[in-house]
Amino acid sequence: MIKINEILQGDTETSFNDKCYLDFKFWAERVFSLQIKDFHLEWMNQVHSNKFNVIKSFRGSGKTKILGIVYPLWLCYFRPGTHILFTASEIKQATKILDEVKDEIENNEFLHDLMPPNPSTWRQTELKMTNNSRIFCRAFTKSIKGVHVNYAFVDEVQDCTDRDIYYKGISPTVNKKKGTIVAVGAPDNPGDMLEELSHKPEYKVKSYPILKKPGVSMWPEVFSIEEITAIRKRDGEASFQTQYMMNSSVDTEDTVFSPEWVTNCFDYKEKFLDLPKYEDSICIIGADFAISKGARADFDSYVVIEKVAGKSIIRWGERHKGLAKDAKIQRLEDLYKRYNPRRVIVDPSGIGEAIIQDLRNKGIPVESGEFHARARNKLLINLATMIQPDKSGTSQLVIPRDPEDSLTMTFTNKLVEELLSFIEQKSQSTNMTSIVSKGPHDDTVMSLALACKGSAEQKEFIDMIAF
Repeated sequence: MIKINEILQGDTETSFNDKCYLDFKFWAERVFSLQIKDFHLEWMNQVHSNKFNVIKSFRGSGKTKILGIVYPLWLCYFRPGTHILFTASEIKQATKILDEVKDEIENNEFLHDLMPPNPSTWRQTELKMTNNSRIFCRAFTKSIKGVHVNYAFVDEVQDCTDRDIYYKGISPTVNKKKGTIVAVGAPDNPGDMLEELSHKPEYKVKSYPILKKPGVSMWPEVFSIEEITAIRKRDGEASFQTQYMMNSSVDTEDTVFSPEWVTNCFDYKEKFLDLPKYEDSICIIGADFAISKGARADFDSYVVIEKVAGKSIIRWGERHKGLAKDAKIQRLEDLYKRYNPRRVIVDPSGIGEAIIQDLRNKGIPVESGEFHARARNKLLINLATMIQPDKSGTSQLVIPRDPEDSLTMTFTNKLVEELLSFIEQKSQSTNMTSIVSKGPHDDTVMSLALACKGSAEQKEFIDMIAF
């Protein structure tokens, strides 16, 4: 139990309260016995000045303790009636934060005024204090809807894989009270929720790697250079770069589509369009069909490429589950009418051959893409070539990433996830290297690979009169 006289250290309670209210560093160090560094104060200045915040910081930097416990308690103590939300990928993580808040109140005499006469009445997922301040905790689920708060703390936001949960559930919780949202974490890959929010103009974003510069620790009292070096060696470079250096584009072992290459293809001003954007461009459609049915079946995926000036821009992408044969045909027919493509290349596997014939009967010039193992490898190698930057740092493929366009972001998020799942694998029996996906699905990548095959083979028209 922390006694109040140990905290006051000679100050009167009135003057101490004033100092705590005006100086967050004083509050955190004297009431909670924390060490507050300059970068912690930068977090607080950002949160005080901005309604929508992303803070990317290394493991062990104090994100949850300071932004999820100490600051919420400051709000609850000095602003009676404050409502706060803790949310995380799993309810046990959210309730763990709430339990730490309860422990602080119960074991710190200075905070006892917030504790009701019978603390056993506190609920596991909700905490009501004597001054009508309340804290709710929820997992990343639709149960968040209906909660309205002054402050929302989103822990490890990169683990939020369902974008609808964030945009329709978490984000609206602060709208009614004109509150503040703070999303924290360390990136997993270029397409995760943390990186997506980092490119939204309304969010204030700051990144804090463990090394300020080579050989200089951000927090030497906790992470010496020797300890950082040991972590790097023990966890591996890929983990160190994402979890400690905030680098989402680090390569993983045997990866085919380097995260750095994929990120280089991103264009944050481009989005999906219902028509080709440029005159004299060439469109190509690639389609990959699901072979099996059921909950674990693949998706049908359709990608439209617009090729212009040596660039292949993903102009449209969509994926569906459980479409009947006639519906698959109708989707390709609709896309053909919209984009007037030069080529339509589809996966002939399973029902694909029948679809090809039916579309040809409708006058649509559909091509059958080869899909045996060697041809599949060739498709993916061509895609990797188009993604890899040339000597000037430019990639042939453009992946639209306009953060304000939900259709674009939904499809390309899935595309990035699937791209990063492809690895090179050597067969022990034949000693041959093949490209395989370790993810549950590969449909968006294969439809893109088919379209990119057509794009790579398609020569653009050159107006000789211009010369």
